[in-house]
Amino acid sequence: MNSFACCFKGMMLVLLSFLFVACGDNGSSSGAEDEVPFSSENVSSCSYQLLLSSADAEGESSSSEMQTEPSSSSFVKTWDYLNPEISYEEIVDKRDSQVYKIVKIGNQWWMAENLNYRYLEPNYKVDSSSFCYNDSIQYCEKYGRLYLWSAAVDGAGLFSDNAKGCGYGEHCEPILPVRGACPEGWHLPDWDDWSELFDFVGGQGAASKALKSKMGWKDGANGPDAYGMALFPAGVRSMVDFGMYSCLDCYVEFWVSSYKDDYMSQSLSFGKEGLGFGQGTQDYAHSVRCIKDFDATDIVSSSSVSSSSNDAPESSSSHEESSSSRNNERTYTDSRDGQVYRAVKIGEMEWMAQNLNYETENSYCAYTSPDSCAKYGRYYKWADAVGKTEEECGEGHERGLVNYDYAEGICPTGWHLPSQKEWYALMDAIDGQKPTTTKMLKAKDGWSDGAEGTDDYGFSAYPGGLWYGDDDFFYEKSAYFWVSTEYSADLAISARIEEDNTIWVPPEYKHFGMNVRCIRN
Repeated sequence: MNSFACCFKGMMLVLLSFLFVACGDNGSSSGAEDEVPFSSENVSSCSYQLLLSSADAEGESSSSEMQTEPSSSSFVKTWDYLNPEISYEEIVDKRDSQVYKIVKIGNQWWMAENLNYRYLEPNYKVDSSSFCYNDSIQYCEKYGRLYLWSAAVDGAGLFSDNAKGCGYGEHCEPILPVRGACPEGWHLPDWDDWSELFDFVGGQGAASKALKSKMGWKDGANGPDAYGMALFPAGVRSMVDFGMYSCLDCYVEFWVSSYKDDYMSQSLSFGKEGLGFGQGTQDYAHSVRCIKDFDATDIVSSSSVSSSSNDAPESSSSHEESSSSRNNERTYTDSRDGQVYRAVKIGEMEWMAQNLNYETENSYCAYTSPDSCAKYGRYYKWADAVGKTEEECGEGHERGLVNYDYAEGICPTGWHLPSQKEWYALMDAIDGQKPTTTKMLKAKDGWSDGAEGTDDYGFSAYPGGLWYGDDDFFYEKSAYFWVSTEYSADLAISARIEEDNTIWVPPEYKHFGMNVRCIRN
């Protein structure tokens, strides 16, 4: 949670939306398609955009564009992104004869490139459901296609009935595994598939860098591609924003087969700041990576793992923390106002186990109720949270640092506002972002029925919601925390624990009021 990123979803709460890029009729590598020619002027810049309008705009038809052959012989193709030091195998998609590189990581076989199958079933709004970025074939040859949710899961039931009927506004319950638009013998990954991959490479913090391609990312965000996964920034398309493409070269989001509701589905995003699990609206278009159906013969023997270039790293001590970390709970007194806070050690870090309740001129209690502050803590704008004025780094003012990794901010002496990296380290310490482990951070009460946590580590996250001003709060859905990482003049990274047990770190507007959790220096 599309999760860290160049694009994000605009929702009523102004939850940042992962912007998805789509594209006209792509094609196989063999011939002209219904796409417009490539032009450098057509490439969208990588900038945040909030989708604030609730009205859907008609997306442009992808199949009505004139046929044109690509004209740039030097245009980079997908395989140019692959790590030459990795040994790949190949499969042929019998449907269109396209050849894909595949790589074995742990016990899993993954496609080493994005799916490029032309799934053209119409949906409620447009006459296609997968696209090439900027409606140019060359982008499909480089990045693969961008798929609406209905296409990614094969809602038309062309290849399987496991997700037949799924699509925007349609209630469905996909039966796992979901083949979706993937070739025969492969399927659209679910949460468990991605989690197993992250566990093998050393946790999601390590995965956010190690799985990215060695080229193609802007602003020094390339990765080492240590395992041959070659995740490259394919951008996204928004069908509610006039079919706009955005975030090429700085962001990629993948559909996950897990269903959320009639309009939202689970997705996984990679951006310059890391990765995140999130929820994508189904009328956006994302990339698809396919994983091979499980076969017992694919299990890696211990001898082959030890000699493979795709070996998992040695586990870190942070992964060995267990529920015994709860025994490390102690208290801390804030000398500024005498308030006492519980603190717990999780992994190698010591966190406050309560939201900060230190009063400043620009902090707030929910509905101006002191009792609310006692439970949820106070709400701070981002500038206040990092210890600055609105003129210094509030909305519209960029501090100029991408990361403020050791910002004491509003926290007491000896403590600081956590960075995005420290939130990832917390997630790794509890075994990733899987729903079963995210529950360990949630309080046992305060959440809606069925959404309560187990609070194994004593972190006790309550759904304090988000402050928009004018006493406008949202409760019993999500816990929001400010992170010290700035993204742009208007946006800063936040951490969010959802009612459905997802946890992600998306950008949010700096003027929103959120809770603060401090971490010991």
